[in-house]
Amino acid sequence: MSPQPPGAHLPDHPDFLWRNPEPKRAYDVVIIGGGGHGLATAHYLVKNHGITNVAVLEKGWLAGGNMARNTTLIRSNYLWDESSAIYEHSLKLWEGLEDDLGYPILFSQRGVLNLAHSLQDVRDSVRRVEANVLNGVDAEWLEPDEVKKLCPIVNISSDLRYPVLGATYQPRAGIAKHDYVAWGFAGSSPTAIGSPVCAPRSATSRQDRSRCALPGIPRCSPTCWDSGSRCKAIRCRRWCPNCSSPCTRRS
Repeated sequence: MSPQPPGAHLPDHPDFLWRNPEPKRAYDVVIIGGGGHGLATAHYLVKNHGITNVAVLEKGWLAGGNMARNTTLIRSNYLWDESSAIYEHSLKLWEGLEDDLGYPILFSQRGVLNLAHSLQDVRDSVRRVEANVLNGVDAEWLEPDEVKKLCPIVNISSDLRYPVLGATYQPRAGIAKHDYVAWGFAGSSPTAIGSPVCAPRSATSRQDRSRCALPGIPRCSPTCWDSGSRCKAIRCRRWCPNCSSPCTRRS
């Protein structure tokens, strides 16, 4: 029996993951950018604060920015108290995110090792582990033989140019499929996902770049949802020299 191709166990990809509604003239909150931060902000505004009149505007495609080119690593073993606290809170959100969204994000808590190759690495790493433990974060220092036991492919020979002298280890750290996270966020909340937002530099004329997707928000296409609309419902001081006139984005 031939092995299954990668991803064969995943659910079929639906044709549409979110709504594409006609924009309204006004919203309680407008979020610029449909990446991880923008979509998560919309989700938690709805879930935690009951704010449902929200628009998320994206000029490209969802999960096309940093969501598509990050390391996928999720951890909370940071040195400073403030960093440790915010990342530990984030990690706890990740641990329940798949159930929260009702969508598979392939979150796998397989742990993370940070190898130390010099005495200074060892000193810094042990310091970070001790700080993590004081902050209630699951962190351990592993000796080379413990690293080998946990991850057999690591070469711990002392003959290497940069030998492994030990490693920090956080068992609860892991990875996720971040584009799935974006799709889960986009489909989870009653938000308006609009595209695009701003004019490309290849637009043929200043007039083309001045059209509005929402009142006060430049649109890439010369076709206007509300042709000649003025900046009434949504102020656009960032783009418009005068909000009492039609939108003209400065080059």
